[in-house]
Amino acid sequence: MKEKLLELFLNNFNKPLDIDELFDLLCLEDAKDFTILAKTLNELEDEFIIIHNHKGEFAPMSYFNLSVGVLDVKDGGFGFVDTIDGGVFVKSTNFKGAITYDTVMIKVFTDELGRKEGIVERIIKRGNEFFYGELLFYKGKYFVYSVDSKIKLTIFINKNDLAKARPHQMVKVKVNKYFPNHTADGEVVEILGNNSDAGMDITALVLSAGIKTVFPEEVLLELTDIPDEINKSNYPNRRDLTNNQIITIDGADAKDLDDAISVKKLDNGNYLLGVYIADVSNYVKEGTFLDLEAFERGTS
Repeated sequence: MKEKLLELFLNNFNKPLDIDELFDLLCLEDAKDFTILAKTLNELEDEFIIIHNHKGEFAPMSYFNLSVGVLDVKDGGFGFVDTIDGGVFVKSTNFKGAITYDTVMIKVFTDELGRKEGIVERIIKRGNEFFYGELLFYKGKYFVYSVDSKIKLTIFINKNDLAKARPHQMVKVKVNKYFPNHTADGEVVEILGNNSDAGMDITALVLSAGIKTVFPEEVLLELTDIPDEINKSNYPNRRDLTNNQIITIDGADAKDLDDAISVKKLDNGNYLLGVYIADVSNYVKEGTFLDLEAFERGTS
């Protein structure tokens, strides 16, 4: 059924059809066929391949100049929606309350200069369930801006929904109601710490990006098999440079010590520069839980 409908809708489609017309056009026969047809139409709508109008007539999304994608708001205030047909420009006045990362349905039209432009018709799915930022207090109101600068949203917090959070603490916030003017009402669900705490800004950004901060038990178990010291006898084919003065330029709180350097003056007056790269694959074996978790967390 699905293949028949796709062939009908995506090949030389010229006018919207209601379910009875589709039933006849596909030469269906009984109530069972009708039920399957209705179910399949719903599935195609859920996949945003087709849509019905106010008359209950179905047509491809493109017939009504509609498209679906994720909104990306730029620093200038305008945005683009990434659709299957490419990016579509959207003015800030046409967001209809949508913010960065929201999946939206847009109406596409051509402006006076012949460029494609869109208007948000419907917010299909919010991109974020939670937001992270500093709790602020001004003129009797508590509010939070997301640490993600791409999210243009002011979340107001009622004093009864602070969960004992205080101004200048970093908090996790759940939005309860959105408003068209890029404001929302929300509640504090977790206090991360004070804004001045070391690394708190990075922690909030990591959480805002949806990066996991807790490792699965299988990964933690594998970590116990990685030695804290090197047994030189296990590496007979490697050059031993452990007595050389090799340094990194990382701070004391760095988490990623993956390269280092050394400089040595030679007898002839020249300098020998050594550059050393960590052999991660020596410890993170392909196909292990640690390897798979690292792949999931990769950001570059």
